[in-house]
Amino acid sequence: MLSRILPREEYHRLAVTGFPAFERALAPEDIRVLVTEEDGEIVSTLTAMRVVQFERMWINPKYRGNPSAVAVWSLAVACAKAWGVRWVAALCATAIMRKHIKRLGGSFVRAEWFTIPIGD
Repeated sequence: MLSRILPREEYHRLAVTGFPAFERALAPEDIRVLVTEEDGEIVSTLTAMRVVQFERMWINPKYRGNPSAVAVWSLAVACAKAWGVRWVAALCATAIMRKHIKRLGGSFVRAEWFTIPIGD
């Protein structure tokens, strides 16, 4: 068996794995598709990707409805653009956040989210 980083020009081989379209949108320096092959057949895959995530937006209840949320959102978007990304991830814990994310064009990704320690 051979384990390697699959070159971008071979991503078409991942069709059988259900490779998500959003991963194709990542900049080449932000994604590594790792494969194990046996006699040229893909046996297993794992995608390692560098992703910007927007998290923990909070608005003081006294200021809800004023431009503060737009201002902080605009600053977050500027940060993401400065990092050269085309999309960001966002977790959603409330109905109001879900509404805002959808209004901004967010797409729902059915998944469970975990953190995994990998050591030093």
